[in-house]
Amino acid sequence: MIFRIAIAYLFFLSISTGWSQDPSYQKLGEDELSGVDIYSICQDWEMNIWMTSNKGIIRYDGYEYKFLNTAHLKAMSAFGIRENGNGELYCFNLFGQVLKIKDDSVQVFVQLPDSLIFNRYEMEIQSDQSLYLRSDLDIHISKKGEVQVIHDNYPKLAFDSELEKLTPISTVNEKENSNTFFSPNHFVLYRWNGKKLNEFRMNRHHVPKRIVSHMVYRTQENNYIFTLRKGGVYIFGPNGEPLYDGHHLFADYQIGGFLEDYEGNLWLPTLGKGILFIKNQKILTFKDDPLLRTKNIIVSKFRSNGDLFLGSESGDIFLVTKNHEVSEVFSNGSVNIHFIEFYKNFLLSNGGVTIERIDIEEGISTEIESIAAVKESRKVGEKEFLFATSKFAYHVEMNAEDRFDIKNIYKLGRCNAILPLENVNDLLISSVTGMFHVKNNVSTEIQFEGNKITSSGLEKRNGVAYIGTTTKGIHLYENGRISKTMTTKDGLISDRIQAIKSYKNLLFISTSEGMQIYDMDKKEFILPFLNNVINGSRILDFSIHKNKLFVVTNKDLQLIDILQLRLNDTPPFVQITKFLVNDLPNQLLEQSNLSYDQNKIEFHFNAKSYGHKGKLKYQYRLLPVETEWETSDFLANKVKYPSLSPGAYTFEIKAINDYGVESEVISYHFKIEEPFWESWWFYLIVGSAVILLIVIVWRDQLRRIRIKNEKEKELIGSKLTALKLQMNPHFIFNALNSIQDLILKEDTENSYDYIVKFSNLVRRILNYSDQEFIEIEEEIEILQLYLELEDLRFKKDFEFKIINHIEEDIRIPSMLIQPFVENSVKHGLLHKEGFKSIEISFELKDVVVCTITDNGIGRSRSMEINSRKAHKPKSISIKSIENRMEILKSYYKSELGIKFVDLTDEMGQAIGTKVELRLPFENN
Repeated sequence: MIFRIAIAYLFFLSISTGWSQDPSYQKLGEDELSGVDIYSICQDWEMNIWMTSNKGIIRYDGYEYKFLNTAHLKAMSAFGIRENGNGELYCFNLFGQVLKIKDDSVQVFVQLPDSLIFNRYEMEIQSDQSLYLRSDLDIHISKKGEVQVIHDNYPKLAFDSELEKLTPISTVNEKENSNTFFSPNHFVLYRWNGKKLNEFRMNRHHVPKRIVSHMVYRTQENNYIFTLRKGGVYIFGPNGEPLYDGHHLFADYQIGGFLEDYEGNLWLPTLGKGILFIKNQKILTFKDDPLLRTKNIIVSKFRSNGDLFLGSESGDIFLVTKNHEVSEVFSNGSVNIHFIEFYKNFLLSNGGVTIERIDIEEGISTEIESIAAVKESRKVGEKEFLFATSKFAYHVEMNAEDRFDIKNIYKLGRCNAILPLENVNDLLISSVTGMFHVKNNVSTEIQFEGNKITSSGLEKRNGVAYIGTTTKGIHLYENGRISKTMTTKDGLISDRIQAIKSYKNLLFISTSEGMQIYDMDKKEFILPFLNNVINGSRILDFSIHKNKLFVVTNKDLQLIDILQLRLNDTPPFVQITKFLVNDLPNQLLEQSNLSYDQNKIEFHFNAKSYGHKGKLKYQYRLLPVETEWETSDFLANKVKYPSLSPGAYTFEIKAINDYGVESEVISYHFKIEEPFWESWWFYLIVGSAVILLIVIVWRDQLRRIRIKNEKEKELIGSKLTALKLQMNPHFIFNALNSIQDLILKEDTENSYDYIVKFSNLVRRILNYSDQEFIEIEEEIEILQLYLELEDLRFKKDFEFKIINHIEEDIRIPSMLIQPFVENSVKHGLLHKEGFKSIEISFELKDVVVCTITDNGIGRSRSMEINSRKAHKPKSISIKSIENRMEILKSYYKSELGIKFVDLTDEMGQAIGTKVELRLPFENN
């Protein structure tokens, strides 16, 4: 065997970093804010970001950093910016000037006297909009600018139980006014209950004891961020536990403030180095690791124990442990690392065309075989591997000497992907010559619609192979054929697939537009795409282990906890910022009225969704000339209409984030007047005779139609009235029969109650008899009275429910429902032994749906009983209702009607009847 010991390998082996992996972040304002020391930050109600700095006051709207004019102030530096909820912001400088900001204008709100000027302040805005400044003295400033020194019992010193002495304390910066304090010299919090301070110590773990805190901030998750005077932060959980293994985060940055915006993004402004913007605290970045920051990582691979190996363009291999510690384990000097595979305790890799076995413990690499540059490797057994290489595809096995025995060569040209199906003799192989199914050394080309397939990745699950293609989406291959093709129509964000990899049931898809995760068992995307959390425009490689996803991009190295990912359903905030008429700014009024020559219109707009900045889309249209939405990218935030015709217009704009969540549609109305020669009175004079004739003919025709409609309506009304007159006596007759039954049974008490309720019921029926429609609540009251009467008659074993799901104020046809309830009672429940129940429910769809469900003997049994009676009951009321429904259906042109459903148990025995009525309604 030929041994090659990498030069200086022992040196590399000794190199590792205790560097803490920071939460993944982006740098904002790296150029615009270079050299600007930011001291405080907040967000206003329009979602703009405001900052105070040594260069003055800055507003950021997602597009530009605007420095406000502060030349009239005693100092450019400002601190402690806060917003009062009404669009007004306040801050201060160290010359005693309390500043007020409104409409991008900075004014001196209050000039404090010399006796109240100190070298530090902590400012809070009270619920009554007044200001509270804490310093050596506590100062209250009213809304009118009245200054008053106050003496409250807020503490300024606390007893440190560890040091056994008093120590100065400052307030923790929270979203609301704080009752929590911290000691600048220790990781200690004090909670003030109005009478005393309760000490709350952070669990320092391996955090140094003597650290000077600059400020402490509390997040919405109740984590505490300690910023340090020497730079960086420590973060502790709600119970004082150290997060991120207690590591010192962002050590290269001095943090000047903290903001958690309305989307949950974290902003850490720095002194001179821009803003650290964190979209997801659970995602870690490795781009700043001292060993990795200068290396171009191109390959990543997880080992089964969770260790991660990374390969670079310059021939380096790095190990990232489960504790996120990074060490360099190998370097070949210069040649790209094409792949990383695992065998026993060795790594298999290659630079150029030679595959090497790397002993991590001994620091020795051994040449195994010189075949070609490996494009994909798959371990298919303890000792067997499949390689797709720049020459051919290979099936190899490690022998007793840990060298390769080549078991098979598939000469299909330059290969880039290989996948075993049933076994190692049943393969899919992708090459420059096409896609092949090789079974028992017989290769069959797979084509799609008569064309060759250019594959970018192969995976399988449950007998289905997934073939990623460069332009056609993903083919599903099973039983020797392509059974389906997934494209953008099925949810892919792009048909240009760059790579696919699977972990259990999840398929990770890298496309030209970003990454998606697809559940191969459920056949659905579990997240639309991951662009919002992946930092970079181009994915170079990625690896998966359990719930961890490691992504290599052109800008970052990120470790993502998949379980922590969530759909951002916070709608973007969009507003129209400028309205230009003939290239001149015009005031944004409720509606603008413009002359006929003011027809060159331009709108500027802005969406605030900083976590999606750059990935937001705008959709806009100008009604009535544009009925379809036009789409533009985030940077294309203005639209011009160079020459509009006279008329009334409405401009509509909305923003859509990368998860498809839309903002509210913002509208602006304006009208361009017509020139006098196109005005209505000009045309009226010219064509008055013709118009007059048309109006006369039209009005006459309209009158004829109206008369005809009124007659038809009267005829329909008379028919409905006649039908109701048939129904009401029938109902009253049935109720009197029930009273007679109670009297014959000598049930005096229930007879009296029955008569009282019956009189109340008859009174309501008479009141509503001349009304075609009544309030739905009134109809329910009639049903309630009727069922209470039946309850008195049954005495026991009878239960009824009336459920109304309709919240709208509507009216329905009167006396249509009661006869069906009566039928359920008399024909379904009367002959039933034991417990009897009836339920009536109301729902509002395109019509009112009333459902009547009973647990009676069923229609078949009821008809059987009725057939044996000498005098068979006549259903006058139901027949009248059916006629009435036909009339209503023809008048309202709706899907109205009656549906009967026989309810049965598993044995087919009748257990009741359900009646569904579809009724028209009118809004009040």
